[in-house]
Amino acid sequence: MTQSPENRTIAIGSVFQLTMLAAFFATLMLYPWAAHPISPWLVPSHIGFIVYAYCLVMLYTLNRRTKGLLTTGSFRYTRHPMYTGLFLIDMIFWMPKPVSTGYLFLGLQATFFCSMIVAAWWQEQETLIRFGKEAEAYYEKTPRLFVLYPFIAR
Repeated sequence: MTQSPENRTIAIGSVFQLTMLAAFFATLMLYPWAAHPISPWLVPSHIGFIVYAYCLVMLYTLNRRTKGLLTTGSFRYTRHPMYTGLFLIDMIFWMPKPVSTGYLFLGLQATFFCSMIVAAWWQEQETLIRFGKEAEAYYEKTPRLFVLYPFIAR
């Protein structure tokens, strides 16, 4: 049985999404003391959590009714607001200084960020297959991650 191009890109992208999340949670398990909930350095992480939760609601509840390309709300500013949220959540390990400079920590962080970029690219390929010209127009004016907004769109 042959997979459709859309299903193949979803499957490949999912591998990188799982790798990204595994690296994030492994870092959290190895350095749980970094996530102290009262620290003022956690403001970016708290904002990231709110963005991530909002996107989950948008994608898995509100978008089920429309089935269209999301270009409103936080999707207006970035193609991947959930990844932007995860990026901000990950700041708990870097502010005010990295929790570790060991090879394991740096390797997990490199895995997290590289997997995020690759997963975002694969998701964009799947979106291009599903929405074609509409997705291309959206990509021309919207950066991949919010941290790049408004400097670059591609």
